[in-house]
Amino acid sequence: MIYGALLAAAVTSFVVALAVRVPFELRVSHNASSLSAALADGRAGNAYTLRIENRARQARDFALALDAPAGFDLLAGESLIRLEPTSSLELRIFVAAPPAAADARPAQIAFSLSDVARPERRVRRGTTFVYASAGARNGR
Repeated sequence: MIYGALLAAAVTSFVVALAVRVPFELRVSHNASSLSAALADGRAGNAYTLRIENRARQARDFALALDAPAGFDLLAGESLIRLEPTSSLELRIFVAAPPAAADARPAQIAFSLSDVARPERRVRRGTTFVYASAGARNGR
């Protein structure tokens, strides 16, 4: 009797895990070679690498969005991405932010990836936007 209850609980847990599983993944990393840059218009910029995986057995269209404080912009990159079944894609993107004060602290930002056909399926990955040091901004 107890083994039957344990088996039922295990099967139920497995079914629930499959039902809530999102069939795609998003990984975010800072580009180590260009952590922060000063742009010609005075804004600060950070480069990131995004790795997107489509784990489904059909092609999917994804929408990429930047969740950040006001004034932050996704400058380089695509906002609509199509991935073939069981494939992955690595994107290099660039985010610009308003000019920072000399003592600016890193800002928390996030990238959101949603399935265009089912927008309720979404993953969000946070990261940090790093401002260049005052010396680097002044060309030292």
